[in-house]
Amino acid sequence: MSICRLCNNEFSKLINSHIVPKLFLKYVKEQSITGGLRTVANPNKREQDGLKTEFLCKTCEDKFNTYETAFANKIYNLLKENRETFSFDSNNYRIAYFVLSVTWRVFQYYWETDKDMVASFTTEEQEAFMKILDDWREMLYLEQYEKIKALQMHIIPTEKLDVYQKQPIGKLGHVGMDIKVMGN
Repeated sequence: MSICRLCNNEFSKLINSHIVPKLFLKYVKEQSITGGLRTVANPNKREQDGLKTEFLCKTCEDKFNTYETAFANKIYNLLKENRETFSFDSNNYRIAYFVLSVTWRVFQYYWETDKDMVASFTTEEQEAFMKILDDWREMLYLEQYEKIKALQMHIIPTEKLDVYQKQPIGKLGHVGMDIKVMGN
């Protein structure tokens, strides 16, 4: 039996979930000279897909997909079209939910798999980190929109920033995400 990371229920089998949403991976592949993905761990090996692991049950995966679609329609597809300006409702709960869901998936995955990272934290930091992950999990599972919107999350299109324009790797359509946690 496996436990879904979001609802904490046991299932005989979990969905092979993308840790980073497929819409981002698809764009990277489209922009790649080789039409494939590469990993830092093995840059000479071409990958067809991003990191997937048995992480969520079907119901929770479908829940995340609903918010991913909203994000794609309201923001991501507009950024991909290379619009100079666009606007969106920054109080849109679907967008806030999506940003938190991506952050939570990545942090939860690395918390479970990167033992060196976990060991580098003090006991107090580990306890605080586990509490944050569980608080976020609960907000996402229960769809607590007001709590989610109260988090200081920011989506920052960075493609036009000088630091990214000077990179020799070409135009990547960068977007940065920032979330304030653990005090400062």
